[in-house]
Amino acid sequence: MEKIKVANKYQKSIDLLNDALGKEIATSLQYMYFHVHFEDAGYEYLSKKMRMISIAEMRHSEELSDRILFLQGDVNMNPSFTTRQISDPKEMFRFAIQLEQSTIDSYNDAARIAAEAEGKVSE
Repeated sequence: MEKIKVANKYQKSIDLLNDALGKEIATSLQYMYFHVHFEDAGYEYLSKKMRMISIAEMRHSEELSDRILFLQGDVNMNPSFTTRQISDPKEMFRFAIQLEQSTIDSYNDAARIAAEAEGKVSE
């Protein structure tokens, strides 16, 4: 017997959460890339900090995934961008700042879209 797919009333929220998930996964990978390069260059303190940040981003991915599953959606575990191969410390930090600002902007946009769609279920 074929299973009939029922539309999920939370699909807009699920889509927004999956978009955020892809960014968190990609950001985690980017910070891990920075971690290994700082370690290779002998910057032990910076390497440890980047590793800690990468792990924090992974936790964000887990929390977003939990919320998507709670809303009975499917989790998309694909990074939203390819890791940038940056090895200059100043450029690493510039890009890290861009990533964080982009995340803030993205979450603010998602909150606005969810509010406009009365999708406040994912707050």
